[in-house]
Amino acid sequence: FWVEGQQVESVSNCNNPPDLTVTYGTNLLSRFKCKDDDDDPRSTRVHMISHRYATGGSRTETPKEKLTYHSIVLIEWDHRRYCSVVEIAYLNGLGGYRCKSNWYADRDARDPSLYAAYPPEMVMPWKETMSEIRVHDVPYQDLDSFLVFMKEYEGHRRRFVDISVNFSHVVRLTYRSRRNIATYLLNYIRRD
Repeated sequence: FWVEGQQVESVSNCNNPPDLTVTYGTNLLSRFKCKDDDDDPRSTRVHMISHRYATGGSRTETPKEKLTYHSIVLIEWDHRRYCSVVEIAYLNGLGGYRCKSNWYADRDARDPSLYAAYPPEMVMPWKETMSEIRVHDVPYQDLDSFLVFMKEYEGHRRRFVDISVNFSHVVRLTYRSRRNIATYLLNYIRRD
């Protein structure tokens, strides 16, 4: 699925969170279809960022937790209104956890803004044997501004531990529009 709505301008007004839209499955292709291909944003840079999850500070990390990292892909777009976080995780993991996503400032609210936008058919227990690809548009222009957000929530009592950027590069794909990226992700997740 792909969550749209957060943009750089939306950060300044914390009292009125942006209207989020969640689109999933092949509906992404029609959602991102533009009359003119030049209207579809193009990816410009891509980064792989890894981190460990915080334990909440109430206990020390287990040896397994010290070795387990979560990696995301951050995509920068030519319009610079937002970046997109791409991650793979348990199927229905967000819906089963009341939409508490690390990529939203209001994650710890009783009803996060993502929960209000989430389609009811996607709210169900997660499945640890299956996965989904999630894309979240986040209100940061580039890697540096996104890392400021991550550093704000770094620490064993917060969200992220040991943040590292493992890879950064210019996107070298000819077909690199938002719709193209959505197609690649759908093809990947539908494979056996």
